[in-house]
Amino acid sequence: MSRYKAGKRKMNWSRIWLILAIVFLVVVAAAVFAVRRTYNQNLQPVSASQRAVLVTIPSGATVQTIGKQLQDQGLVRTAWAFEWYVRNHDA
Repeated sequence: MSRYKAGKRKMNWSRIWLILAIVFLVVVAAAVFAVRRTYNQNLQPVSASQRAVLVTIPSGATVQTIGKQLQDQGLVRTAWAFEWYVRNHDA
């Protein structure tokens, strides 16, 4: 005689956790890919122009302030990508 009632199955928790872990890793990998791709796209030149632009950076300005100023003048695509670049390259 079976230990389980007819129609009920024992839940296999290890299999459920494995599936959830795989789904979580796929979602994290997709998010990392999307953020990295967006970051790299925002590092591309705003235009092909070779014209020089004079920018005055106030003394003591933070990376965030500089990034916002460059974005406002159309010299970088996004301030956050500029900030990440500066921080990752110890500039």
